[in-house]
Amino acid sequence: MKAIHGLSLKKILSNPKTSYVFTTEIKKLFYALIILILGVRICLLANAFSFDAIFNLPVYEIALFSVIFLILFRLFINFFTSKKTLSLYAVFVFDVLAVYLRFAKHLFVGDRISDRILFLCLTVLTLVSLQEILIEKNTGAFPFHYFLLLALLVFVLPVKQTPIDWSPVKHMMEAASEGAQNTFYSIESIFQTKSFGTGYGSFSVTGGKLNLTTKKQLILTTSETPYHIFYDKDSGKRKIVKKTLYLPGTHEDDKRMLVDFLSLLHANEIDEDTAALYSKISEMDIEYIYLKTEDEIAPYGSVLINGDSSVTLHKKGYTLHTIYLDIDYGSPYLTAMYQNKKDIAPLSYADASDYAKKLYRIDLSRFISESEYDEIVNRDAAAKDTLDTKGTTAEMKALAEEITKDCSTDFEKCVAIETYLRQFPYTTDAVGGYNQDSTMETPEGMADIANRFLFETKEGYCVHYTSSMVTLLRLCGIPAKAVMGYRYDFPVGSQMEYIVTADCAHTWPEAYIKNVGWVPFEPTGVYPSATLRSWRKTAEGDPDVLPAYEEDSSEDEVSDNFAQIMERKTKMAKVIGILIGSLIALALLILLFTVIIKNLCYRFATPEKRLKTDVEQIKKYLSRLVDEPGNDRGLYFDYVSLAPEKMKDDVKKVVSVYYRSLYGSTDHSSVSEAESYFAKNLRKDLKKVHKEA
Repeated sequence: MKAIHGLSLKKILSNPKTSYVFTTEIKKLFYALIILILGVRICLLANAFSFDAIFNLPVYEIALFSVIFLILFRLFINFFTSKKTLSLYAVFVFDVLAVYLRFAKHLFVGDRISDRILFLCLTVLTLVSLQEILIEKNTGAFPFHYFLLLALLVFVLPVKQTPIDWSPVKHMMEAASEGAQNTFYSIESIFQTKSFGTGYGSFSVTGGKLNLTTKKQLILTTSETPYHIFYDKDSGKRKIVKKTLYLPGTHEDDKRMLVDFLSLLHANEIDEDTAALYSKISEMDIEYIYLKTEDEIAPYGSVLINGDSSVTLHKKGYTLHTIYLDIDYGSPYLTAMYQNKKDIAPLSYADASDYAKKLYRIDLSRFISESEYDEIVNRDAAAKDTLDTKGTTAEMKALAEEITKDCSTDFEKCVAIETYLRQFPYTTDAVGGYNQDSTMETPEGMADIANRFLFETKEGYCVHYTSSMVTLLRLCGIPAKAVMGYRYDFPVGSQMEYIVTADCAHTWPEAYIKNVGWVPFEPTGVYPSATLRSWRKTAEGDPDVLPAYEEDSSEDEVSDNFAQIMERKTKMAKVIGILIGSLIALALLILLFTVIIKNLCYRFATPEKRLKTDVEQIKKYLSRLVDEPGNDRGLYFDYVSLAPEKMKDDVKKVVSVYYRSLYGSTDHSSVSEAESYFAKNLRKDLKKVHKEA
């Protein structure tokens, strides 16, 4: 065997220090690998780099870059001048990052197994580093495997199903928080300013400067998907558009809308399939959070509101269940019916009941009794005050006529005024009317706010747009009113519940269209109109007559490509599969590397070293041949009796040679190659016996 710098390969591999070096390097590799995985996981969650950049790479490139990154990381560790210090303190950096992401970014909430494993790994590495820092020279320190075993036990042990009841503490904290907020609002009401905070309120707003707040107001619970899927003929792909929900404050459910809508569809001979393109019956549960009002806040078109009638002031914890008629006011099928000028006779209660069951499979009597129905049909839908134009000017009248001069129907006039107002820029740093006391509570107040907005400031928020549209519609002879409530954009992904915050508070106008009923509009330009937020459902074979669905980046409002979402999920699964496969392959390589090193160390070791290894294995196999091996006194001769009868002499011979090599003081105590070979064969024979047993 050739010598390497005066040392033979056999001597190098048989040296105990060499074996220790190999073991230490494997441990370092595991340590570096865990740190690497933790770092990548934290970076991904912190959006340090985009998933898309990873997804667009071919599979082999992902694997290649992973290996290169791991090698570079190991090289950095090896060439670092204080690599032991780096390995000790690096984990604390990840501790800080993980804690920051948990409490500041609400990540690592424990809903994923990977997050639990990550925190267990962090705990293990942190404890190992702490004991190496605190315990001098590792005297009395627990081995690394002890912490791994502890983490494994924590992971697999079942969690108690009944958690600690913290409700008393929670209620106390909520009471303290509510008391503090009530005190704040009481003090704020004493020192009135011209600045207003967002949130549900009344029409006593003046249109002054607005301060956006994100205080939680409502919790919405529904089982429906928060988006619509449609086929885009231009791109040839399926797309999704998020739902938008309007929640007006009211003192009663809107039965009038259901009556008028059924009459409209019946007059146009609409069947069940066609009605489903732009309308459906939906349900929703609503819970009040930090909110106090006498109003019931429910989705637009609610035909049934089940709340607690004994409660006059609705505040935190108040809940109600609603059933509402969900209508796509931007559907071309529906807007085409709005153009019909012929008078529509109301349905009888019996006909309306049959038609409601045919279209929506609902029992009309559940929502409206016959007497209520007859009262609604015979009552004037538009009150006189919805045409009140007090406070308007000749200039405003001229503007209304100019905007609607080419319109032939009331609906066209409504759309023209809505389109005109949507051109004005949106700002919360606005002013009200010329009279600082003007509010939306009176026609004069709305006219004053609208007059200044239309001809002077030409910028504002929903109060200004709504006041202007209501005033201009009335000047055109169209009944109009303002509605106060919330406008909520659902996220694309389904959730258990949806939180409506104070900055979702909104006001919008409604116009009464003859033979149609009350129709909502959206003149506030920062929000998409009914046409832009349409469900975009079309009957089979019909062209898509809606305008192109353009993205409004200021509101994060539009369609994500459905095919891209599915493709992204597929690529994510592929990357995760590659990562898991790489980890398994790396673990197998480390195991194979360990076995190879072990075999090489055995092969090139001295006969004494090989004999010691064989004796330890023989002891292990003999122990497994019996159910109860008895008390282990540490004497190898005790194991001779455990051997099969035909092997007892051979086992005794090997043990005698082993003791001779340990305690002999002459040259005859050394182990010969023949004796080592004999022990090796005995070990193999016992291994076979063990497998057969």
